[in-house]
Amino acid sequence: MAKSTYIYDILAVAIVAVWGMTFISSTVLLEYFSPAQLFALRFSIAYLGMWLFSHDHLLCGSVRDELLMLAAGVTGGSLYFLAENTALELTVQTSAVSFIVCTTPLVTAIFSLLLGRSGARLSWNLALGSALSLGGVAMIVLNGSSLFGGPVSAYLLAVLASFTWASYTLIVDSLQDRYPSAFITRKVFFWGLVTILPVLVFQHRSLDLKVFGEPVVILNIAFLAIVASLVCYALWNPIIRKLGTIRSSNYIYLNPLFTFVGSMIFLNEPINWISVIGSLMTLGGVIVAGLRTSSRG
Repeated sequence: MAKSTYIYDILAVAIVAVWGMTFISSTVLLEYFSPAQLFALRFSIAYLGMWLFSHDHLLCGSVRDELLMLAAGVTGGSLYFLAENTALELTVQTSAVSFIVCTTPLVTAIFSLLLGRSGARLSWNLALGSALSLGGVAMIVLNGSSLFGGPVSAYLLAVLASFTWASYTLIVDSLQDRYPSAFITRKVFFWGLVTILPVLVFQHRSLDLKVFGEPVVILNIAFLAIVASLVCYALWNPIIRKLGTIRSSNYIYLNPLFTFVGSMIFLNEPINWISVIGSLMTLGGVIVAGLRTSSRG
């Protein structure tokens, strides 16, 4: 590991720690907002903030790149957070959702392999890690639930979130050489907001403006919108540029550790041994899969 990358590795851990705690804030705020409302509120504030750093150009240099930005806005914005927030709304196991989402590094590596990206290869650790993670996810999904129960649907939505974030990582990496990170981040916020509008229109759920007078709501919204979205997204794209898609994504396996501790402290979340074993298998699989990955995706 080159010394010049140390600051990016430290930043990656700090960002993942923040993102791990967002599961806690989101769970709290979902008592006041729908999943789509929470996302729209969070990204609206972040988008306005990004104009302070990137406001010179409105559109990309080509239609193809604009469509890629649209795809990034869906996979790293509207679809990802709609899936994640809905999963959190449906289940009492916040940390379990986080552990499933942490399979993103593994999914990113598999996507890179399937797409034939430079540095991606099939190895023993990727195969073993995949098996461990899939087994762990299966234990979490089926833990005490019927295949037709609400919790299963929640965990399947968490799997969808993992897939969409892996796609987002690869899309952003393909754009890094042509556009500044701040511009990409602003476009992601914009297209995320545009593509969530149909959900907001058709869900017909009213918003009680009185909730904005409650400190717990204001503080958690500020954390999600300013710290976790505006700041962390703006920093994460340069990290992808410097460390590569696979190496930067591997830090996400730390995400659920912060969620796990936060859930016990702030949410008094019940934990049973099946969930613990499944979570450890999922985390272990991701770590094993990333043992010998290339530093560039």
